[in-house]
Amino acid sequence: MLRVALEEPLHGSAPTAPRGWLLLEHPGPWPAEETDTDLPAEVVAFMAKARKLKIRPQLIRRTRGRRRSPHQVYLAHSGAAPWLRGAEVADLREILDLDLEAFAGGEDLGFGSVEGNRIILVCAHGRHDACCAHAGRPAADALARELGDAVWETTHLGGHRFAATSVTLPEGIYHGALDPSSGPAVAAASLRGEVVLTHYRGKAGLPGVAQSAEWFARSEFGIVDVAAVAHQGAVKIDDVTTRVDLLVAGRLVSVTVRKALSFCARALSCDASELERPDTHVLVSIETHLAA
Repeated sequence: MLRVALEEPLHGSAPTAPRGWLLLEHPGPWPAEETDTDLPAEVVAFMAKARKLKIRPQLIRRTRGRRRSPHQVYLAHSGAAPWLRGAEVADLREILDLDLEAFAGGEDLGFGSVEGNRIILVCAHGRHDACCAHAGRPAADALARELGDAVWETTHLGGHRFAATSVTLPEGIYHGALDPSSGPAVAAASLRGEVVLTHYRGKAGLPGVAQSAEWFARSEFGIVDVAAVAHQGAVKIDDVTTRVDLLVAGRLVSVTVRKALSFCARALSCDASELERPDTHVLVSIETHLAA
């Protein structure tokens, strides 16, 4: 793919807004926009309200044996204390009494039952962007053959040029550039609570600069455990330089990164008609602080 030819890094490319996730099983077909489906109007309006609250609604389906009823529903929150709950409902309108404002704040609504295992979503939303059909569907099928019910196809996840792209919940961990050969091993690691640095895009809900700083720190110290890195805050040094403070396996680490434009223009999706130069982040320094 063009991303590979241009050696574009994946880090810092996960969506920056979402912390909450609302997943609704729907077999498709999925038009370019989720709101154009045959979902009940009340459910479409509920999804729109969720988006305004920075809850990310996603339609999900199995790679094979898709069903129209019942519908699997998941709620997940990928903040400081991630959680995942799920239940099957006969009609998606059964979710309309959920308190979205409380959910957006991280409150566990007691919906369904606690899911003891992570799940992984692979973007296969081909009508949103052709990259997600060409790369996403074969990768999702390969993952499902290896990992079974932990795997779902989903609507647009962001970052078409990094297809096939995935998110693992509840932590909101994004990986990209998956294919039928590499994907199952990356997904298996992610379901264990690990990142695979060669495919790691970042953690959703964090600024891109913080995602990149985390990637540099993990690479420096060889840390792959998702829970072993905690973000402590960031200080903007100038218009293009930021220091990000992290706890990395118990060590306080400051990672300074600089924003830069990609060295040449490229299409940001398979369907793009124009070329753009997206922002990227380069490492300035990594400083480890002595314990107090």
